[in-house]
Formats: sequence, C-alpha cells, structure tokens
Amino acid sequence: FGAPPPPPEGGLSRVQPVQRDGHFEAVTKGLKREMRFIKQKFQVELEEKLSENMRLKAQVAALKENCDQQALHIQEQAKALDEVRREGQQDIAQAYRLNYAAERRAATMQARL
Repeated sequence: FGAPPPPPEGGLSRVQPVQRDGHFEAVTKGLKREMRFIKQKFQVELEEKLSENMRLKAQVAALKENCDQQALHIQEQAKALDEVRREGQQDIAQAYRLNYAAERRAATMQARL
C-alpha cells in the first residue's frame, strides 16, 4: 500500500475547507483499506494457526493412543514373563526334589550292597 498523500505545503490550516475534507477523506480511505488488508492478513494467519493446532492435537491424540496400546502390550508381556518365570522356578524346584530323591535311593541302594 502506498502512503497517504502528504498534507499540502504549509499545513492543512492554510487550505480551504473543501480541500482539507478531501485530504482527510483520502487519508481515511487509505487507512481503511490498510486496516482491511491487515485484518484479512491476520485472519488468514489465525486460520492457518488454528488448522495447525487442530492437526497437532489430532497427532498428539493418535500418539497417546499408540502409547497406551504399547503400555498395555508391555504389561501383558510382563505378566506372561512372570508366569514363565514362576513355572521355571517350579520346574527347577521339582528337579531338585527328584534329584534329591534319586540320590537318597542311590545312597540307600549303595548302603545295601
């Protein structure tokens, strides 16, 4: 936008009222045009920012959902691992009992011989 026309030489007080009104009208029109442009520019920028904000909110929601699903999957795997560990400990305890019983039988048989 171009700058509004400068006031006549010697200031507006030396100008006829009709010319002064014409100058103010030109300045007013220029300022109104500039304000419309600025308003439109900021409205477009605001709409872009809002759109970006909505996109980011949707992305955050999707990432949160993904994290929640992964956390649930990890919890399920941890439970399964605990179960396998318990079963393994039970198997080891059973193997120790069987080994101890077998050693006692072998010792008893050895003693009989």
